[in-house]
Amino acid sequence: SHFNESSTWQPPDQIACQLTLRDVNLGHFESVQPLVRQLTCGDNLQVVAEGLADRQGNRLLKFSKNFLEKIRQHRASGYVLSAAKVNFLVWWQGQAEGQAECLVVLPEVFFSR
Repeated sequence: SHFNESSTWQPPDQIACQLTLRDVNLGHFESVQPLVRQLTCGDNLQVVAEGLADRQGNRLLKFSKNFLEKIRQHRASGYVLSAAKVNFLVWWQGQAEGQAECLVVLPEVFFSR
């Protein structure tokens, strides 16, 4: 059988992105460990300037320069960062000698039209 698609696909109303270690500012997490340790996977996060905050408005996460550029690209296509939640909590240790391990939030973020 032959399939013929004559209709045009519309862009989705929402885009979900699962962030990785490259999308977050890892150095910021050292200063917010007590707050990060209170989170569980699935917790909702607030969108704030250049990052995400907990329900009380405490900024927990700063986006990397790379991800801030992705946000600008989505905005140019008519999407705004509208929601986020904790997807993963992972332990990370920097390269510097004596640097302690810290818990890092890897969120899922949502862009909406």
